[in-house]
Amino acid sequence: MQRESSFLLVAAPQIVLLFVLSLAGVSLNDIVQVLIWEGAALLGFWGGAAAWRAGLGGWSIALGVVMGLAVGGVVLILLVMLQPGEEPPPHSGAAIGLAYRSVA
Repeated sequence: MQRESSFLLVAAPQIVLLFVLSLAGVSLNDIVQVLIWEGAALLGFWGGAAAWRAGLGGWSIALGVVMGLAVGGVVLILLVMLQPGEEPPPHSGAAIGLAYRSVA
């Protein structure tokens, strides 16, 4: 049980940041944006931590950080590419509105 509980540490920074930003009065939309960017940056940290725990050193740890940041960048790119668009305006034509409703 103790070995598995260490995986909860992955979520701890986001939870702490969520509470701190909520107490500071930051809007929920801004908090979500901050957590998305922080999550991508934390992948760099966890990549370096994984390289260190694997017994690597020096440039190998730096490579682990860079690879973690690269994965975070891919996640952000996918987030932007897969984000749903806005609903078309009502006067844009029946066919477009019907096609949008059937896809959504």
